[in-house]
Amino acid sequence: MATEVAVTDGVVRATAVNQVQSLASAVDVSRFDQADLLLTVCGVEGAMGSFVVTLLTGMSTESEDGWFPVVSFANIVTSAPGAGGAANLDKKNVPGLLRYLRWKVTSFAGGTAVSFTVRGMLRNN
Repeated sequence: MATEVAVTDGVVRATAVNQVQSLASAVDVSRFDQADLLLTVCGVEGAMGSFVVTLLTGMSTESEDGWFPVVSFANIVTSAPGAGGAANLDKKNVPGLLRYLRWKVTSFAGGTAVSFTVRGMLRNN
């Protein structure tokens, strides 16, 4: 059985590298084995040279320690949606989940801001 999930709490406006979802907002995925997730770029401010969002998984929301990358949405946008730039959507299958899941901007260069969401389905094998 699959369950819908929103990793981002609405639209996120990223403005810098290392911007990360708060520990308190991490999504509990402990009942599931994997996720099918879609990153959607909703808006771009400036000409982006590089933008990467990495999903992290961990066992505790009490500490920044113990969070591991499981997948990255890499260089998915260089211009505003519909303006002829790179794709504004990227789908990934994410196996190997621990108890929690959250996002982190791991590359950000060239622009002022990128607005995005991460949503999808949690599944059991």
